[in-house]
Amino acid sequence: MEDCKVIRPRSVEEALAALSAVTGALPIAGGTDLLVKMKDGHVRPRALVAVDHLPELRVIEVRDGMLWIGGGATHAQLMASSLVKEHAPLLAAACATVGAPQIRNRGTIAGNVVTSSPAGDTIPALIALDAEVYMRRNGGQRRMPVERFFVGPGRTKLAAEELVAGFAVPLRTEAGPERRWAYRKLGQRKAMSIAIVDVAVRLDVVNGRIAAARVVLGSVAPTVRRAAELEKALIGPVPDDARLRELAPLAREAARPISDVRASAEYRLNMVEAVTYQALYVALHREELESRGQRVQALEPVADDTGECCRRAGAASAAATAAGHAHTAYAPGAAPGCGRRELTAPEGTGEGECDGAGEGRTIRVRITFHSQLGDHAPGSQAELTLLGGATLGQLHEHLGLAGDTYIVALVNGKREFDDRVLRDGDGIDLLRPVGGG
Repeated sequence: MEDCKVIRPRSVEEALAALSAVTGALPIAGGTDLLVKMKDGHVRPRALVAVDHLPELRVIEVRDGMLWIGGGATHAQLMASSLVKEHAPLLAAACATVGAPQIRNRGTIAGNVVTSSPAGDTIPALIALDAEVYMRRNGGQRRMPVERFFVGPGRTKLAAEELVAGFAVPLRTEAGPERRWAYRKLGQRKAMSIAIVDVAVRLDVVNGRIAAARVVLGSVAPTVRRAAELEKALIGPVPDDARLRELAPLAREAARPISDVRASAEYRLNMVEAVTYQALYVALHREELESRGQRVQALEPVADDTGECCRRAGAASAAATAAGHAHTAYAPGAAPGCGRRELTAPEGTGEGECDGAGEGRTIRVRITFHSQLGDHAPGSQAELTLLGGATLGQLHEHLGLAGDTYIVALVNGKREFDDRVLRDGDGIDLLRPVGGG
């Protein structure tokens, strides 16, 4: 790093000229990935061309019938943009899952894309939105679909002398199809977590039928990829829940996962099916979930993302939901608060009934522990009697595991979360992801 000089151009044109003139020069904006790679010795540029101060690269506007997003726009900027929330809320949700507020305030969308990580949070959203990437060089410009931009992990089609100027996203119009969307991310923690699996879904619905579908999978192959067979199967009448459960396994066909420190390949295959199902369900039933008080995706930036002293009421929960991880969007059938009242109601009174779940009666559940969880050894099993309406989160409390954020729960083979209301006869598998604390 000692031999690397920094060039601070006064315009994009000067930046492009520097990239062309200096062999081995790299552009730098947020530097949240590049500086780490330089410190570790993985990248040794001869010069850094700083572009973080160039306003042209941070523009977000409607241009030529498209939503234009400058490559230097930060994740926090995208989260706060009214244009992005109107025309590309899927992208805003993905940006909300990137790192911590410090990273979101420095890191740029171009940097996230050019890093070409299979776990890049914004990449599935851009592909699902049919976005194009614009690349400028000294004296010219070219563009291509974001989907075609990636060659492999850490490798793209960006030439050495080129700079990502920005991205163009088709606008949403009132005359166009009804657009349904969802972004789901599974990590080892609720924040500051690299994706084990993430899924971006965009569905265009016309007269009760899905006319176009995009289901894009991250962190399950060398590059982010679409689940093509699943997309084809979704075309037609809007599927009900039973049909979604039939279709979700098609996500496995597009996955080519590896085992690493975060998860095994087998675990990723199981989770890509579960997370895809949940993303599709949320996309199709967002209004229903939100009408029940379930905050599926919070797009309002918190104070740390905007640098402003905004209203603090509910800020902690907003920050958690804004993280957009699989933990934050409730699974189907989970009614917030349902079950807590029943646990405090006298048995048999029927008070605090919630969608008929338990009606004051007791339920029996079967638990299998696949990891060392508290005092429970791997392979051990247990049967518990709970009051009707108990949630998965309350089961964790009962088992003394409420403070363990690394636990994954499968209920009847499907990934579920703390607000899942348990039913009589449920089979529950509790495990800790590979690499989890």
